[in-house]
Amino acid sequence: MRAARSRVVSGRCSWRMPLLAQLVVLAAALFVMAPPGARAAVKQVSLQWGSVSAFTPEGYRGVEEAEITSAYPDANTGGNWDLYLGSRPDGTVSRVLMRWDLSPLAALFNTPGTRVLMVELKLGEWYTHGVPNQEFTVHALTPANAGWVVGTVGPYTWKESQPGSVAWNGARLGEQAWAGAPGCGQPGVDYVAEPVARFRSDSDTRGMRPRYLPPFRLPVALAREWALHPEQNAGLLMKAVVEEGDRGIYVIGSEHQRADYGWDRHHPELTVTYYEPDEAPPPPPGRLVVAGRSAYTIVLPADATPGERYAAQELASHLEQITGAALPILPEDAYQRDMGPAVSIGRTRLSEKALSARELAKLGDEGYRLCRQGVDLILVGGRRRGALYGVYELLEALGVRWLTPQVTLLPKRASLGLPARARTVTPRFRYRDQLWNNNATPEWLARMRVNGEYARLPEARGGSARVALGCHSLDYLIPAELFDKHPEWFAVKEDGKRHRCPEYCLTNEGLRAYVLAKVREELRADPGIEYYWVSQNDGSLSGCFCEACTAERQRHGGGRPTGRTDQATIDSPGAGAGDPRWSANTISFVNAIARGIRDEFPRVRLKTLAYSYTVTPPENLRVEDNVTVVLCGNYGCCTFHPRGKGSLRQLLRRWTAISTEVQTYFYGGSNYGFWWPYPNVPALAENYQLADRDGVTAVYTQGTAPGYGAGLVDLRAYLSARIAWDPKRDIGREIHEFCAGYYGPGGPFIEQYVREYSDRVTRRRRCGGISWGNAEGWRDWVDAETISWAEALFQQALAATRDQPEYHRRVRAASLEVLWARVMLSAAPKPELRAEEYVLLPGSAGAEVREAAARFTEIMAEAGYDRMSEVVSYQPTENAITAMGRRHPVQRLRGEAGQVAVVPSLGGRIVSWETRAFGGNLLRLGGSGEPYSGGYEEASQFDLASPGAAADFQVVASTAEQLVLRAMLTNGVEVTRTLELAAEGTELRIRSEYRNAGKEPVRVTPRTHPEFAFSQLGEARLYVAGPDGGWQEHELASASTPTAEWRLPVATAARPEWLLGDPKRNLGLLNVFAPDAVETLYAFWGQEYGCVNLELWGKPVELAPGAACVLAHRYQVITDLRAFLAGR
Repeated sequence: MRAARSRVVSGRCSWRMPLLAQLVVLAAALFVMAPPGARAAVKQVSLQWGSVSAFTPEGYRGVEEAEITSAYPDANTGGNWDLYLGSRPDGTVSRVLMRWDLSPLAALFNTPGTRVLMVELKLGEWYTHGVPNQEFTVHALTPANAGWVVGTVGPYTWKESQPGSVAWNGARLGEQAWAGAPGCGQPGVDYVAEPVARFRSDSDTRGMRPRYLPPFRLPVALAREWALHPEQNAGLLMKAVVEEGDRGIYVIGSEHQRADYGWDRHHPELTVTYYEPDEAPPPPPGRLVVAGRSAYTIVLPADATPGERYAAQELASHLEQITGAALPILPEDAYQRDMGPAVSIGRTRLSEKALSARELAKLGDEGYRLCRQGVDLILVGGRRRGALYGVYELLEALGVRWLTPQVTLLPKRASLGLPARARTVTPRFRYRDQLWNNNATPEWLARMRVNGEYARLPEARGGSARVALGCHSLDYLIPAELFDKHPEWFAVKEDGKRHRCPEYCLTNEGLRAYVLAKVREELRADPGIEYYWVSQNDGSLSGCFCEACTAERQRHGGGRPTGRTDQATIDSPGAGAGDPRWSANTISFVNAIARGIRDEFPRVRLKTLAYSYTVTPPENLRVEDNVTVVLCGNYGCCTFHPRGKGSLRQLLRRWTAISTEVQTYFYGGSNYGFWWPYPNVPALAENYQLADRDGVTAVYTQGTAPGYGAGLVDLRAYLSARIAWDPKRDIGREIHEFCAGYYGPGGPFIEQYVREYSDRVTRRRRCGGISWGNAEGWRDWVDAETISWAEALFQQALAATRDQPEYHRRVRAASLEVLWARVMLSAAPKPELRAEEYVLLPGSAGAEVREAAARFTEIMAEAGYDRMSEVVSYQPTENAITAMGRRHPVQRLRGEAGQVAVVPSLGGRIVSWETRAFGGNLLRLGGSGEPYSGGYEEASQFDLASPGAAADFQVVASTAEQLVLRAMLTNGVEVTRTLELAAEGTELRIRSEYRNAGKEPVRVTPRTHPEFAFSQLGEARLYVAGPDGGWQEHELASASTPTAEWRLPVATAARPEWLLGDPKRNLGLLNVFAPDAVETLYAFWGQEYGCVNLELWGKPVELAPGAACVLAHRYQVITDLRAFLAGR
C-alpha cells in the first residue's frame, strides 16, 4: 500500500515556560490554532503518490518511475522500491525515468489571474554509493519516447522481462524501441541534450539513512506542456554526469512501503507554487501572523545553499505548527513585491542594506544578522549555516524547545509580531561537537547547532565539519608492517631497543616525509576535508627514548624519562624535574606536517591530541597556526568539578598561550558504566563556560556514545548543546526548562535530584573519573543514605505523573540509575565461592533488591535501551542486574593436586583453579557488582562484550574429570565447551566448538580472556619459543609501569606455546594451543587491575549454516621452572 503524505510533530506538547519573562508578554495572546482553510495569495500544491489535495481529492496516482540498466537490458524494474542511478565496476550503467501527470493541475496554467511561479522536484535517497557529492543531470525526454510503459511485475525481479514494459533495450519491449539508442541514450533524439536541471548527492556514504536531497527546479514551461498536453508528456531522464566506475545513488521510489528508517516518508515529491489573488484583505504589515493568517512570503536567494533552503523549510514548518499560518517559500526571482512583505532568508537583494560585504565576511559560516527593514524581516548570515542558526534563534525566542529528537515544545499562538530589536550573532565556539547515543539524529543536532565531526550532517541540514580519520590516527598513518622495512621509524623503549609498537620515533626525518606525503595524497583525493587528524594512538604511556627524541624534549623543558607516565599524576602539570614533556615530540612532528601542507591546502587544519602522557605543553615551542590542539580535559582527574578542581585550567591556559586554536575534549560521563549515578550534570555545562573564558574556540564532549540509553542521557545531551552554543546561558534555568518540559509534574523532583546530588559530592569533596565503572571508585559517592534519599525523590516524581503516561514513562527511565545503584550497593564486597554456589548477593539482601533488579529489566525493555557501557551491550537475560538477582550453582573438577570451579550461568566462567604448587586460586575473582569479570571467559567475537562471555550455559555432562557445557548465543551460534582436568590436577584442557545454528552466515572470532591473579603471577616473566628452539624471555613490566601489554602474530612464533614464569618461586604456567585457530598472542600485565592475562585471539571465520570451528588449548602448571626451561 502506498503511504499518503502527512506532517506530524512527535511528542509535541504545550508549555508556557515560566522562567522566560520576556516571553510572557508575547504569550498574552490566546494559544489557539488558527481556523482551518486560512488563505494566502501564494499557494502550493505538492504531489506524491497517494497525496490528497483540492486538485486530487481521491489521492494522487500520477507518478511513474523506472530504472533501466545495461546490467539487465531486458529487465522490468517498474515495481522496484528503490532505483539505482549511476554505474558499476563492470561497466554497466543505470538511469532513471520519471513521469508526472499534471493534467489535474491544468486550471493553474490557463486561469486568468493565476500565475505558476515555480515547479520543484524533491528526491529521497538512502545511500550515496562509492563517491560523495556526485552530480546528476535531468533531461526532458522527446515526444518520440512518450510511449514508455512501466511494467507491472513485483519489486526486484531483476532478470525477468515483461513484453510491452520499459527497459534498457526499449520503451516497450518487443513493441517500441527507443527513438535513438538503447538506454534512452542518444542526446537530441531520445532526450533534449541541454539539461533542464542538475542535482548532487550528499556526502553521506554510510547507507540505510533515508533523507531528501535538496529540491531542484524544473522549467515552468515544461510543466505547462505536461498539464495542457498530457499525450505528449514523455517525462524525464536522470543520468549521472560520470557514468563509469563504482559510483551512484539509490533513489527511493514511490512504491517503497517500508516504514523502518522512514523509507515510506521519502517518496518523490513534485511541488507547484502559484499566485492567486486573495479575496480576503491581507493582515496588516508589521505583524508576522494575525489570527492565524499571514501576508508574508519567505524569500530565498535564487542560488540558495542547502542550508538556506533548509532554514526556510524549518521556519515555515514551525510557524505553521505554532499559528496555523502557512508561509510560502519562493526564490527571489519568482517573488514579486505585489505578493506582500517578505521574510528574507540568506543573501537576497532585499538583504543588501542590512550588512556591508565586509560585515558579512566577518560572520563566517555561522554568524547572522536578524533585523527589520521597513515591513520586511531580514535574516542574513554565513551561507553554510548562518541563516539556519538565525531561524533557530527566532524560533527559540518564540518559545520553541527541541528537548530530544522525539520531544519538541511548541507554544500555540494565533498572532505573532516581528522582533523588536536587531541582533548580530557569531558563535563563541566555532566548533561544537558531542556524542550522546540517544540524540544522534541529523535534524536534532542541526537544531541544537552541533557542527563537529560526529554530527555528520548532510549539507541539506547545514552540513558539519569534514574531518578525516579518528583522534588516534598514527597507527593508520604508520602501519605496523613498516617495522620490517623501517625499524628506525619506531620508538626506542625503556630497554634501549626499537619495538614494533604503536609508538614512533617522531624526530626521524624519513618518517616525517612519509607521513607528509600520505597526508597530501589523501587531501588531494578529497578536497572537502576541513580537519585532518595526525595524533597519537590510544593506550600509550610514553614515546621514544632515543637520544634525538630525548634531546628535543630537553630543549623544550623536559627531563630525561625513566619510565612511562603515571596515570595518577596526569592532572598535576609540571610535576617535578622528571616531567619528560613528551608533547614536545608530538607537537614538533605535527608542526612539520602542518608546514608541509599549508600552501597547497590553506583551509585545512591538522588536529592532534594533548592526552595522557602528552597533556603537559612544551616550553619555547609554538604550535603552527594551522594546527588545533585537542586537550582531553577530564582525563585522569575528577569529572564532578569544573575542570578537575582547577589543575586542568592551568594546562588550558598554557596551551592557549602557544596555540591559535585549542579544542577541549571533555568526558561527559563514565564510559564504563552507563547506569551508575554520575552527578556531574552542572559541572559538565560549567566546563564550557570556563573554556569560553580561557579563550577556547572549539569544544567536544564524549558522552555515552554507542547504542541507545544511559543515565539522564537526554538531559546531558540537551544541556551540552545549549551551553556549547551560548556559554552565557544560565545553567540552572536550562536544567529547569528541560525537567519541566520533559518530565512534566515529575520535573521538580528530578531537577532537585540533579542539583542536590551534584552539591553533595562537591561538599563532600568526592571525585569521579571516566573509568570507575569497573572499579570500586563509585562507592565514594554512591552510598546507602544518598540512594535512599534519591529513591524518595523518584517515588514522588512517579506519583506526580501517575495519570500522565508519557511523563510517567520518562520518569521511570530516569529512575534506572537509582535502581542500578540500589542493587549494586547490596552486592557482596567480593563474590563468594561456596561449595555449591557462587554468591553475588549477601544473605542480608532481601526480596526488595530482587524486585529492583526485575524493575530495572522491565524499564530497560519499555524504553528500548540496549547498552550497559561503552563496551558492553544490554541483553535482557545476560546483564549484571539480572545476574545479581539469580542464584549461580557451581560445577567442580577435581584432581590430586588441584581443583577447578566453574559457573555455567555466568558464561561458563572458570572462577577458580586451585593448585597445590601455587597455594591458592590462580584466577582473579571479580569485584563487587561485577558478575561478568574475573576468572576465565571466552567470547565469540574479538569484542569481549560480544555473545558468549555472559551466556547462560547448560550442563550436558559432568564427572570429576570432565565437564561439558552448551549454550545458544544471541548471534545464532551454538557453543559446546569441554573442560578436562588431568588426574593430578595440574593440567586443564579447554575445547570450544562454535557451530552456526542459524540460517544465515555468521562471522566468529573466538577470544580467550583469562585473568590470572596478580598476587600469583605479578612477578612473572613472559617466555616465548624462539627460532633456536629455546625460550626467549620478555619482561612484562617494571615497578614504574602500572600496565603493560605485549602481542605477537602466531605466524611468527616458533612453537604453539608460551609461558608465564616466576623465577623467584621457580613456578610457571604453560599455555599450549592449536595454531590453526589462533591469529595473535596477547599478554597483559595490570597491577592496578590485579591481573595478568595470557589471551588467544582467534582467526576470523565465516561460518556457513551448520558449519563449525574449534578453539582448543591447555594450561599446565610447571612446578620446576628452571628445569623446564633448561629442558627446552
